[in-house]
Amino acid sequence: MSFEVFLGYFTGLRVLEGDLSFPTLIWTTLVVHLLDGVVCRLFARNHGYPINLWTLLGFVFGIWAIAAIVLWPKRLTRTSVDTHESGRAQEAYSRLR
Repeated sequence: MSFEVFLGYFTGLRVLEGDLSFPTLIWTTLVVHLLDGVVCRLFARNHGYPINLWTLLGFVFGIWAIAAIVLWPKRLTRTSVDTHESGRAQEAYSRLR
């Protein structure tokens, strides 16, 4: 298997368009994976995962990294726990009034 065929199937571009020239495949892969890195960064920030790591994973693995981070559950950070606890405290206080 040549590098061109591997890259085409790894990115999914060969499935969409089977006869892309190699330079077009390279540039399209770079643009798509750059955008995949940005999407992974946004999901990582919103789900409580390390943003730099997921940006790199999104750039390298593309749609596969997006699928992984979308399927993983959100992590509870200290701020989300504090917000949840303060919400319960406010609810209990409002019942007392």
